[in-house]
Amino acid sequence: MRVFRRNQALSLLSALLRNRVLQESAPKELKAKVLETLCEKLVAEFHQYIKDSGSIKPRFLCELLNITRGLHLAGADGYKAKWKDILDVLEDLRAHIPKNRHFQDVKRAYNKVCAPLKIKVVQG
Repeated sequence: MRVFRRNQALSLLSALLRNRVLQESAPKELKAKVLETLCEKLVAEFHQYIKDSGSIKPRFLCELLNITRGLHLAGADGYKAKWKDILDVLEDLRAHIPKNRHFQDVKRAYNKVCAPLKIKVVQG
């Protein structure tokens, strides 16, 4: 049950990041703090996945990638120091994404994030 709740929480975060009304109405200081914190947490989660490739389920990894895409759309790339860490970890992550049929959603989510960022996509 815990994994299901964690994935639901990530889905909710992703939806909040894509909600344009919330993005425009949020106070700038709060939005900046939240985006920076999310960037740090995402980098930590991706590093954990790279270190222990089998420890994270595909659905969880998809949600992390969806949040990364939401961060980009929400303007987190304006925080250069934190965003550079995300770009670096996404490039490292590419080598650790399996190419088997169980990870098709992960490959699709990864490519959706990386294509607009000019990062090489996963093929195969």
